[in-house]
Amino acid sequence: MRIVLLNSADEHEKPYWWEPLVEFAVHMFWGTGIFVIIFVAVLGPHYLLKWGTSLDLGQFVIAGLTFTKLFVFCVD
Repeated sequence: MRIVLLNSADEHEKPYWWEPLVEFAVHMFWGTGIFVIIFVAVLGPHYLLKWGTSLDLGQFVIAGLTFTKLFVFCVD
């Protein structure tokens, strides 16, 4: 995927030296954003697990939350 910016070189010309840097910065920004969204999704089951163990919820619920937390962590 190539980002086309204003005043960029024609297809037959060599691209400006900063175009790969801009593309890299855009990929870093969106990649970090996606990672943060998934990380926040891991925090929910983690805190539910801590809250559930303090209330002595059933072992099945605790095991389900633990599995969910570890599964989302591994997928991330």
